[in-house]
Amino acid sequence: MHSYRAAVEYLFRLQQFGIKLGLNNTRALLRWWGRPEQAYPVVHVAGTNGKGSTCAFIASILAEAGYRVGLYTSPHLVDFRERIRVDGKPIPRTAVLEYTRALRPLVDARRATFFEATTVMAFRYFADAGVDVAIIETGLGGRLDATNVVHPLVNVITGIALDHAEHLGGTVEAIAREKAGIIKRGVPVVIGAMTAPARKVIADAARRKGAPLRESPAEVTLLTIRDFDRMDFTHTHSGVPMRFRSPLAGVHQAANAALALTVAEILAERGVPLSPHHARLGIAGVKRRTGIAARLERLSKAPEIIVDVAHNPDGIRTALATWTSLRPPERTHLVFGLGRAKDLDGVLACIRRWPWLSIRAVDCDATEIRPARGIAARAVQLGVKVMEGGDVVTGMAEAAESLPDDEHILLLGSHFIVGAWLARMQETCLPPAVP
Repeated sequence: MHSYRAAVEYLFRLQQFGIKLGLNNTRALLRWWGRPEQAYPVVHVAGTNGKGSTCAFIASILAEAGYRVGLYTSPHLVDFRERIRVDGKPIPRTAVLEYTRALRPLVDARRATFFEATTVMAFRYFADAGVDVAIIETGLGGRLDATNVVHPLVNVITGIALDHAEHLGGTVEAIAREKAGIIKRGVPVVIGAMTAPARKVIADAARRKGAPLRESPAEVTLLTIRDFDRMDFTHTHSGVPMRFRSPLAGVHQAANAALALTVAEILAERGVPLSPHHARLGIAGVKRRTGIAARLERLSKAPEIIVDVAHNPDGIRTALATWTSLRPPERTHLVFGLGRAKDLDGVLACIRRWPWLSIRAVDCDATEIRPARGIAARAVQLGVKVMEGGDVVTGMAEAAESLPDDEHILLLGSHFIVGAWLARMQETCLPPAVP
């Protein structure tokens, strides 16, 4: 193994071992490597939707206060290194190669999975980089997720919705039980908005473990969504009503930011000093500080192309609510693609609520992605007019062809779909996102 590319190809070949819910491999790899996850305090974040944005907001607030921050999220969009960042900068290619070489013998011996190996790599890199705190996002579920080997300062559960039912269970209560598995004895847990049944499951788990439960306050007032990259809202932080400005827009992003602000309050109580000034700057600087992308993000202005990684009914419903408050759906070409395991019927039910100018289903060469032909065929059965757009590059080109100034393109769905389009943009040197 002599290159970064070879290292990443090896790591992705580990996906042949599928998803293994359990902690034995992760613990064994970490013991062999000197327990790096114990070298720094951790904020551990689970939930169905909003995990990535919430993690980014927390990391940005800490960075504004001068802390060196590790951020582990998944999946990536274009480059594997996006998953593992310190102070917003992706892990160097040389470090990926070095760590993969070191891990390979034990990974092979234990038939560890891709996510187990990359989680251990992240923990080691954060220790070697000397981070002051790490923000760790779960991959799947919580209880048996490879990240659930940490003993954090704060646990966070952003929200609960039906997703990954094949692994986590087919009811909101079953999924909540899996997410609640990250709760540790005596460690505060912060939760976002969720249904009463899900909240009861998590509250019961917190009570059994003596973990103080704090709900993100409801007093988030959305003042103005000026555009997809600028939103003002008010939130009571540290007992004082404050106005915040966020480059991530939408009611859901105001809720994610409020959740992060509640976490910041608890961190301050637990020996990580953070001021309201840091909080305000952190919310405003989240994209610059963390590199978070593809959250109703404008990629070009003429034609206007916006992308979002909403990929289940709950997330798509939320993204489209924000979109239709800013752009007329009847002047919008909607392009979307989904994973094979996602609730296609539920997504189509969300989409059909608005009169789109056109709807295209697209796919890409990832095996996890549902073919565009199958999406279009099912849409016909449900009475939704969806064109088969082929691969995402072709579908986007068709949507953008001779596009008038008053029409827009919204691409949403799986990280694989959005990532394939972003990679194509980079290859063809199209202009970067417009501020």
